[in-house]
Amino acid sequence: MPFKDVDPDELRALAEVFRRAGATDPESWAHSQLAEGFPQLAIFSFAKSLWNGVVQEDDDSWIDDEIEWAGKHVDSPCAQVGPALREMRSKGISRAAITDLVRAMQYHAMYHACSILDGARVEDVPITEWILHQLDVDGEPIAIIQGLHEVLLSMDPTGREMRPRGSGG
Repeated sequence: MPFKDVDPDELRALAEVFRRAGATDPESWAHSQLAEGFPQLAIFSFAKSLWNGVVQEDDDSWIDDEIEWAGKHVDSPCAQVGPALREMRSKGISRAAITDLVRAMQYHAMYHACSILDGARVEDVPITEWILHQLDVDGEPIAIIQGLHEVLLSMDPTGREMRPRGSGG
């Protein structure tokens, strides 16, 4: 795909949208969208929405919340999380280690889902072709969103691309 000339004012304005949304290197995201025609704001927005569902590395209060919730909803879907967390804690597994494990597993699930949307083949299912579209205000498709699995690591809120705590990464 040939590069288009980019209007500096349009680049600045779009980069500011990325910056306000928390993008690292907002100019790069904006330039790619304007020069190459990739719907980077849509890609960024979807990937960031996924990351918003991942437990934060520096907040382990979710552990207590899950244990408490499971105690009140013992027969509910996912109620096994509370007893598993309680058992891990009783065996001396640190809250940080539990959080790191859960974050990594959540990342793996996000990556798998994004890979399927990006065209990875899954065996043993009757339908194997999927496409994610950005929609306009009327619900009409305006852009195909691809390459999600490629941006996930770069959007890790820790800035370490899912590398372990303390790594130079």
